[in-house]
Amino acid sequence: MLNGLNSRGEKLKALKVEPLRRILVNQPGYTLTLGEGKNRHIRRMMEVLDCKVVRLVRVSVGPLRLEKLRSGEHRNLDPWEVDKLRKAVGL
Repeated sequence: MLNGLNSRGEKLKALKVEPLRRILVNQPGYTLTLGEGKNRHIRRMMEVLDCKVVRLVRVSVGPLRLEKLRSGEHRNLDPWEVDKLRKAVGL
């Protein structure tokens, strides 16, 4: 995944791959860091590797952690978070 995998004519790549502590017996888990998120990026990489995705959880977007947000929820950003995002994209 670090070197890139070809899926449907696109090269999909992860910047970082780390194993998680054991979640379930015989089901490994990983934390992946992406530089960009293409459509179904992680699922497509795992498909190329013939691995089944059982659960997929987004934990952050750029420098912002999503800690207490549930699926479909949103919240307003604090001013310091807006500053972090601006710095992350070079503004």
